Amino acid sequence: EAPQAAIRVLAPGPMSKVVSPIVLKAYVKPGDEGQIRVELLGEDGRLLQRYVFNQPTLNVEGAYVSMKIPFEVRAAAELGRLQIVTEDEFGRPQNQAAVHLLLLSVGDSELNPADAPYERCVFYEPQAYGGTLILNGEIQPFNETPVIFEIVDEAGKVLGLRVLTFEGGNREPFGTTIAYKVTEQTSARLIVRQADDRISGLIYLHSQEIILNP
Repeated sequence: EAPQAAIRVLAPGPMSKVVSPIVLKAYVKPGDEGQIRVELLGEDGRLLQRYVFNQPTLNVEGAYVSMKIPFEVRAAAELGRLQIVTEDEFGRPQNQAAVHLLLLSVGDSELNPADAPYERCVFYEPQAYGGTLILNGEIQPFNETPVIFEIVDEAGKVLGLRVLTFEGGNREPFGTTIAYKVTEQTSARLIVRQADDRISGLIYLHSQEIILNP
């Protein structure tokens, strides 16, 4: 069984119809020093709201976030993306989860149920020796845009990259390799990310720390 997602949006669920304010409820494994970033984007990618706050937690489920997010839209209805983002102590992206919503200027909210609580991408014990990262896992992509796997060092430099394509929607196993070059044992972050096919930016990002051996 896949592990629980690092960021779980409990409400509103995907493609919920919402009027202002959105009532967000989520469990979030926070980033460095407990930092959590919540953003609401309109369908043209403009930023409607952004909140950055610190909520450290010892809870294994993560910090419980419950907040109201007011917004204004220009039309009667507009597609939006509500996203929660965390970063590590080096400013590298750690996790991102997002839901598409229909933002309404008037009317009543109609909430859909949340996505399954499992992490969409899971890595099985990545091994990195001799300039090759052997990567196996399973993934449930949001859409059919390319999925990017990258190795990023503590300075933010990309040490290796692999782009794979999957059919959107289904959970499936994958296996690949990523070439890298290091001269000494190096701590890095393995990041998987997928772009949103409807609004500019990312729909999903997950990562874990790895050790690269020369």
